[in-house]
Amino acid sequence: MTNTLQTIQSTLPTATEWDTIMGIAKVLVASKLLPETIKTAEAAATIILKGREMDIPAMQAFSHIYVLKGKPTCSAELQLSLLARGGVTWEWTADGSDGQAEIVFSRPGFKPCHARFSLEDAKTAGLTRNPTWTNYPAAMLRARAISIGARMIGPDMLCGMSYPPEEMGADVNEDGIPVEPVAVAVTPIDKLNPKAGDTSGPFKVVDVPDDAPGLDSLANQAHEPGTHEEEVAPPPHSDQGSSDYFLYLEYCQDKKKALGEDAYYEVLAGLKLKKSNEVGRGATERQRQVMKALLAKHRELETAAAA
Repeated sequence: MTNTLQTIQSTLPTATEWDTIMGIAKVLVASKLLPETIKTAEAAATIILKGREMDIPAMQAFSHIYVLKGKPTCSAELQLSLLARGGVTWEWTADGSDGQAEIVFSRPGFKPCHARFSLEDAKTAGLTRNPTWTNYPAAMLRARAISIGARMIGPDMLCGMSYPPEEMGADVNEDGIPVEPVAVAVTPIDKLNPKAGDTSGPFKVVDVPDDAPGLDSLANQAHEPGTHEEEVAPPPHSDQGSSDYFLYLEYCQDKKKALGEDAYYEVLAGLKLKKSNEVGRGATERQRQVMKALLAKHRELETAAAA
Protein backbone atom coordinates (compact mmCIF):
# COMPACT_ATOMS: atom_id res chain seq x y z
CA MET A 1 0.00 0.00 0.00
CA THR A 2 2.84 2.36 0.87
CA ASN A 3 4.62 1.67 -2.43
CA THR A 4 1.39 2.28 -4.35
CA LEU A 5 0.86 5.61 -2.58
CA GLN A 6 4.43 6.64 -3.28
CA THR A 7 3.98 5.79 -6.98
CA ILE A 8 0.81 7.91 -7.19
CA GLN A 9 2.43 10.82 -5.38
CA SER A 10 5.50 10.66 -7.65
CA THR A 11 3.36 11.35 -10.70
CA LEU A 12 1.71 14.38 -9.15
CA PRO A 13 3.45 17.75 -9.48
CA THR A 14 4.59 19.72 -6.48
CA ALA A 15 3.06 23.16 -5.91
CA THR A 16 5.99 24.75 -7.70
CA GLU A 17 5.78 22.31 -10.58
CA TRP A 18 2.05 22.90 -10.86
CA ASP A 19 2.58 26.66 -11.14
CA THR A 20 5.13 25.99 -13.89
CA ILE A 21 2.75 23.67 -15.75
CA MET A 22 -0.08 26.21 -15.65
CA GLY A 23 2.26 28.98 -16.74
CA ILE A 24 3.42 26.94 -19.73
CA ALA A 25 -0.15 25.92 -20.54
CA LYS A 26 -1.36 29.53 -20.61
CA VAL A 27 1.46 30.61 -22.92
CA LEU A 28 0.91 27.71 -25.31
CA VAL A 29 -2.86 28.24 -25.52
CA ALA A 30 -2.33 31.94 -26.14
CA SER A 31 0.12 31.10 -28.94
CA LYS A 32 -2.69 29.29 -30.84
CA LEU A 33 -0.11 26.74 -31.99
CA LEU A 34 -1.57 23.79 -30.08
CA PRO A 35 -4.02 21.35 -31.71
CA GLU A 36 -7.30 23.15 -32.32
CA THR A 37 -9.15 20.89 -29.88
CA ILE A 38 -7.13 22.35 -26.95
CA LYS A 39 -8.77 25.68 -26.21
CA THR A 40 -8.00 26.39 -22.51
CA ALA A 41 -5.00 26.33 -20.21
CA GLU A 42 -6.80 23.78 -18.04
CA ALA A 43 -7.21 21.45 -21.02
CA ALA A 44 -3.55 21.88 -21.91
CA ALA A 45 -2.51 21.13 -18.31
CA THR A 46 -4.61 17.96 -18.36
CA ILE A 47 -2.72 16.70 -21.41
CA ILE A 48 0.61 17.58 -19.80
CA LEU A 49 -0.33 15.62 -16.66
CA LYS A 50 -1.37 12.56 -18.66
CA GLY A 51 1.90 12.67 -20.55
CA ARG A 52 3.78 13.05 -17.27
CA GLU A 53 2.27 9.78 -16.03
CA MET A 54 3.87 7.99 -18.99
CA ASP A 55 7.13 9.93 -19.20
CA ILE A 56 6.05 11.61 -22.42
CA PRO A 57 7.33 15.19 -22.93
CA ALA A 58 4.63 17.85 -23.04
CA MET A 59 4.92 18.76 -26.72
CA GLN A 60 4.79 15.09 -27.74
CA ALA A 61 1.76 14.61 -25.50
CA PHE A 62 -0.02 17.48 -27.28
CA SER A 63 0.59 15.72 -30.61
CA HIS A 64 -0.77 12.32 -29.57
CA ILE A 65 -3.09 12.55 -26.52
CA TYR A 66 -6.67 13.81 -26.66
CA VAL A 67 -9.46 13.85 -24.10
CA LEU A 68 -12.86 13.03 -25.57
CA LYS A 69 -16.06 12.73 -23.56
CA GLY A 70 -13.95 12.80 -20.40
CA LYS A 71 -11.82 9.85 -21.52
CA PRO A 72 -8.16 10.08 -22.54
CA THR A 73 -7.40 8.70 -26.00
CA CYS A 74 -4.23 8.54 -28.03
CA SER A 75 -3.15 8.12 -31.63
CA ALA A 76 -2.43 4.71 -33.09
CA GLU A 77 1.16 5.90 -33.47
CA LEU A 78 1.48 6.44 -29.71
CA GLN A 79 -0.16 3.07 -29.06
CA LEU A 80 2.61 1.41 -31.08
CA SER A 81 5.23 3.41 -29.16
CA LEU A 82 3.80 2.30 -25.80
CA LEU A 83 3.75 -1.32 -26.95
CA ALA A 84 7.35 -1.10 -28.14
CA ARG A 85 8.38 0.12 -24.68
CA GLY A 86 6.99 -3.12 -23.28
CA GLY A 87 8.91 -5.31 -25.70
CA VAL A 88 6.10 -5.85 -28.19
CA THR A 89 7.13 -6.23 -31.83
CA TRP A 90 4.95 -6.33 -34.91
CA GLU A 91 4.88 -7.15 -38.60
CA TRP A 92 2.47 -5.92 -41.25
CA THR A 93 1.12 -8.69 -43.45
CA ALA A 94 -1.26 -6.34 -45.31
CA ASP A 95 -0.75 -2.57 -45.30
CA GLY A 96 -4.28 -1.50 -46.21
CA SER A 97 -3.45 -0.47 -49.77
CA ASP A 98 -5.49 -3.32 -51.21
CA GLY A 99 -8.54 -2.97 -49.00
CA GLN A 100 -7.36 -4.75 -45.84
CA ALA A 101 -4.85 -4.01 -43.10
CA GLU A 102 -3.46 -6.88 -41.05
CA ILE A 103 -0.79 -6.72 -38.35
CA VAL A 104 0.77 -9.48 -36.26
CA PHE A 105 1.94 -8.55 -32.74
CA SER A 106 4.45 -10.60 -30.75
CA ARG A 107 5.08 -10.26 -27.01
CA PRO A 108 7.43 -12.34 -24.84
CA GLY A 109 5.44 -14.93 -22.92
CA PHE A 110 2.33 -14.57 -25.08
CA LYS A 111 1.07 -16.15 -28.28
CA PRO A 112 1.23 -13.96 -31.41
CA CYS A 113 -1.82 -11.78 -31.92
CA HIS A 114 -3.34 -11.14 -35.36
CA ALA A 115 -5.48 -8.06 -35.91
CA ARG A 116 -7.13 -6.99 -39.15
CA PHE A 117 -9.60 -4.46 -40.47
CA SER A 118 -10.97 -4.27 -44.01
CA LEU A 119 -13.00 -1.97 -46.21
CA GLU A 120 -15.86 -4.41 -45.78
CA ASP A 121 -15.63 -3.94 -42.01
CA ALA A 122 -15.59 -0.17 -42.52
CA LYS A 123 -18.64 -0.37 -44.75
CA THR A 124 -20.51 -2.51 -42.22
CA ALA A 125 -19.65 -0.05 -39.45
CA GLY A 126 -20.92 2.88 -41.54
CA LEU A 127 -17.50 4.54 -41.74
CA THR A 128 -17.22 4.92 -45.49
CA ARG A 129 -19.27 8.11 -45.63
CA ASN A 130 -16.59 9.91 -43.65
CA PRO A 131 -14.40 12.06 -45.97
CA THR A 132 -11.21 10.95 -44.22
CA TRP A 133 -12.05 7.31 -44.89
CA THR A 134 -12.74 8.00 -48.56
CA ASN A 135 -9.57 10.08 -48.98
CA TYR A 136 -7.15 7.97 -46.92
CA PRO A 137 -8.60 4.44 -46.66
CA ALA A 138 -5.25 2.66 -46.22
CA ALA A 139 -4.12 4.90 -43.35
CA MET A 140 -7.46 4.55 -41.58
CA LEU A 141 -7.46 0.77 -42.00
CA ARG A 142 -3.98 0.56 -40.46
CA ALA A 143 -5.02 2.71 -37.49
CA ARG A 144 -8.00 0.45 -36.79
CA ALA A 145 -5.90 -2.70 -37.05
CA ILE A 146 -3.31 -1.24 -34.65
CA SER A 147 -5.86 -0.33 -31.97
CA ILE A 148 -7.62 -3.69 -32.22
CA GLY A 149 -4.35 -5.55 -31.81
CA ALA A 150 -3.05 -3.23 -29.08
CA ARG A 151 -6.07 -3.95 -26.90
CA MET A 152 -5.51 -7.66 -27.40
CA ILE A 153 -1.75 -7.92 -26.86
CA GLY A 154 -1.00 -5.15 -24.35
CA PRO A 155 -3.94 -3.47 -22.61
CA ASP A 156 -1.72 -3.03 -19.55
CA MET A 157 0.67 -0.87 -21.58
CA LEU A 158 -1.90 1.58 -22.95
CA CYS A 159 -2.33 3.51 -19.68
CA GLY A 160 -6.10 3.68 -20.03
CA MET A 161 -5.96 4.90 -23.64
CA SER A 162 -7.42 1.86 -25.36
CA TYR A 163 -9.08 3.68 -28.25
CA PRO A 164 -7.82 6.27 -30.76
CA PRO A 165 -9.92 9.46 -31.13
CA GLU A 166 -11.56 8.27 -34.34
CA GLU A 167 -13.02 5.22 -32.59
CA MET A 168 -14.46 7.53 -29.93
CA GLY A 169 -16.42 9.40 -32.58
CA ALA A 170 -14.05 12.28 -33.32
CA ASP A 171 -13.58 13.69 -36.80
CA VAL A 172 -9.91 13.16 -37.63
CA ASN A 173 -7.47 13.87 -40.43
CA GLU A 174 -5.31 11.30 -42.22
CA ASP A 175 -2.90 11.20 -39.25
CA GLY A 176 -5.70 10.38 -36.81
CA ILE A 177 -5.61 13.87 -35.26
CA PRO A 178 -9.02 15.25 -34.19
CA VAL A 179 -10.22 18.26 -36.14
CA GLU A 180 -13.13 20.59 -35.76
CA PRO A 181 -16.25 19.25 -37.52
CA VAL A 182 -16.67 20.73 -40.99
CA ALA A 183 -19.90 20.77 -42.96
CA VAL A 184 -19.42 18.58 -46.03
CA ALA A 185 -21.69 18.55 -49.05
CA VAL A 186 -22.43 14.92 -49.90
CA THR A 187 -23.47 13.99 -53.41
CA PRO A 188 -26.54 11.72 -53.32
CA ILE A 189 -25.72 8.20 -54.44
CA ASP A 190 -28.35 8.36 -57.18
CA LYS A 191 -26.48 11.32 -58.66
CA LEU A 192 -23.15 9.48 -58.56
CA ASN A 193 -24.69 6.43 -60.21
CA PRO A 194 -27.81 7.38 -62.24
CA LYS A 195 -30.00 4.69 -63.74
CA ALA A 196 -29.08 3.00 -67.01
CA GLY A 197 -30.19 5.01 -70.02
CA ASP A 198 -30.51 8.28 -68.09
CA THR A 199 -29.21 11.11 -70.26
CA SER A 200 -30.38 13.99 -68.09
CA GLY A 201 -27.03 14.34 -66.34
CA PRO A 202 -23.63 15.35 -67.69
CA PHE A 203 -22.90 11.81 -68.90
CA LYS A 204 -24.81 8.78 -70.09
CA VAL A 205 -24.83 5.49 -68.21
CA VAL A 206 -25.52 2.51 -70.42
CA ASP A 207 -25.30 -0.23 -67.79
CA VAL A 208 -24.21 -1.11 -64.27
CA PRO A 209 -22.77 -4.41 -62.94
CA ASP A 210 -25.15 -6.27 -60.65
CA ASP A 211 -22.91 -6.08 -57.60
CA ALA A 212 -21.43 -2.62 -57.95
CA PRO A 213 -21.07 -0.89 -54.56
CA GLY A 214 -24.01 1.25 -53.53
CA LEU A 215 -26.28 0.08 -56.34
CA ASP A 216 -28.43 -2.44 -54.52
CA SER A 217 -31.58 -0.73 -55.78
CA LEU A 218 -30.58 -1.62 -59.37
CA ALA A 219 -29.92 -5.29 -58.69
CA ASN A 220 -32.99 -6.60 -60.49
CA GLN A 221 -32.28 -4.51 -63.57
CA ALA A 222 -28.66 -5.62 -63.66
CA HIS A 223 -29.68 -9.30 -63.70
CA GLU A 224 -31.66 -8.91 -66.94
CA PRO A 225 -30.17 -10.75 -69.95
CA GLY A 226 -27.79 -8.76 -72.10
CA THR A 227 -27.08 -6.05 -69.58
CA HIS A 228 -23.42 -6.90 -68.95
CA GLU A 229 -21.90 -5.91 -72.28
CA GLU A 230 -21.05 -2.44 -70.93
CA GLU A 231 -19.53 -1.36 -67.65
CA VAL A 232 -20.17 1.65 -65.44
CA ALA A 233 -19.54 4.97 -67.12
CA PRO A 234 -16.68 7.16 -65.90
CA PRO A 235 -17.37 10.04 -63.53
CA PRO A 236 -18.52 13.28 -65.18
CA HIS A 237 -15.09 14.93 -65.06
CA SER A 238 -11.44 14.00 -64.79
CA ASP A 239 -11.07 15.54 -61.32
CA GLN A 240 -12.66 12.49 -59.77
CA GLY A 241 -14.36 12.92 -56.41
CA SER A 242 -13.21 10.85 -53.44
CA SER A 243 -16.61 9.11 -53.17
CA ASP A 244 -16.38 7.88 -56.78
CA TYR A 245 -12.84 6.64 -56.27
CA PHE A 246 -13.81 4.87 -53.07
CA LEU A 247 -16.58 3.08 -54.97
CA TYR A 248 -13.96 1.84 -57.43
CA LEU A 249 -11.74 0.51 -54.62
CA GLU A 250 -14.72 -1.06 -52.89
CA TYR A 251 -15.84 -2.72 -56.13
CA CYS A 252 -12.38 -4.23 -56.58
CA GLN A 253 -12.43 -5.50 -53.00
CA ASP A 254 -15.83 -7.12 -53.56
CA LYS A 255 -14.56 -8.82 -56.70
CA LYS A 256 -11.47 -10.03 -54.88
CA LYS A 257 -13.73 -11.75 -52.39
CA ALA A 258 -15.97 -13.18 -55.12
CA LEU A 259 -13.17 -14.41 -57.39
CA GLY A 260 -10.66 -15.53 -54.79
CA GLU A 261 -7.17 -14.09 -54.52
CA ASP A 262 -5.57 -16.24 -57.24
CA ALA A 263 -8.06 -15.28 -59.94
CA TYR A 264 -8.22 -11.68 -58.76
CA TYR A 265 -4.47 -11.12 -58.93
CA GLU A 266 -4.31 -13.00 -62.22
CA VAL A 267 -6.62 -10.35 -63.69
CA LEU A 268 -4.55 -7.51 -62.25
CA ALA A 269 -1.34 -9.07 -63.55
CA GLY A 270 -2.88 -9.22 -67.02
CA LEU A 271 -3.35 -5.45 -66.73
CA LYS A 272 0.23 -5.01 -65.49
CA LEU A 273 -0.94 -4.11 -62.00
CA LYS A 274 -0.04 -5.52 -58.60
CA LYS A 275 -2.77 -3.75 -56.65
CA SER A 276 -5.98 -2.02 -57.61
CA ASN A 277 -4.98 1.25 -55.96
CA GLU A 278 -2.06 1.63 -58.37
CA VAL A 279 -4.72 3.18 -60.57
CA GLY A 280 -4.94 6.67 -59.15
CA ARG A 281 -7.91 8.93 -58.57
CA GLY A 282 -8.90 10.64 -61.79
CA ALA A 283 -7.69 7.77 -64.02
CA THR A 284 -11.29 6.88 -64.78
CA GLU A 285 -10.67 5.07 -68.07
CA ARG A 286 -8.10 2.82 -66.39
CA GLN A 287 -10.50 2.18 -63.50
CA ARG A 288 -13.17 1.24 -66.03
CA GLN A 289 -10.73 -1.17 -67.68
CA VAL A 290 -9.92 -2.86 -64.36
CA MET A 291 -13.58 -3.18 -63.37
CA LYS A 292 -14.53 -4.55 -66.78
CA ALA A 293 -11.73 -7.15 -66.64
CA LEU A 294 -12.78 -8.26 -63.14
CA LEU A 295 -16.41 -8.51 -64.22
CA ALA A 296 -15.46 -10.55 -67.29
CA LYS A 297 -13.45 -12.95 -65.13
CA HIS A 298 -16.39 -13.27 -62.75
CA ARG A 299 -18.70 -14.17 -65.65
CA GLU A 300 -16.14 -16.68 -66.95
CA LEU A 301 -15.97 -18.46 -63.61
CA GLU A 302 -19.74 -18.43 -63.23
CA THR A 303 -20.15 -20.00 -66.69
CA ALA A 304 -17.52 -22.65 -65.94
CA ALA A 305 -19.21 -23.49 -62.64
CA ALA A 306 -22.62 -23.84 -64.30
CA ALA A 307 -21.31 -26.15 -67.06
